Amino acid sequence: MENQNLEKILLKLCEIENLCRGIQHFYKDILTIDEAANYTGLQKSYLYKLCSERKIPHYKNSGKMLRFKKEELAEFQLRNRVSTIKELDLELYKYMK
Repeated sequence: MENQNLEKILLKLCEIENLCRGIQHFYKDILTIDEAANYTGLQKSYLYKLCSERKIPHYKNSGKMLRFKKEELAEFQLRNRVSTIKELDLELYKYMK
């Protein structure tokens, strides 16, 4: 019985630890590749590809360690805004004047 309780506690601790790893990027401005992948929801391999093609802003400190500014990642993810019907109608109205 005691072993089962200990196992439950250990499982809960592991869950908490995983959650903490998953949200640590909320408190940082500069992110590692793992944190950037977690923050954006993109795969690490895809982030590496975007970096190698110079399609995403990133930084390299000594060696090959990639770093990302959280603000720039957010801008990157929001780069292709889609206008609403109302906005398009307004643009059309202005154009027709």
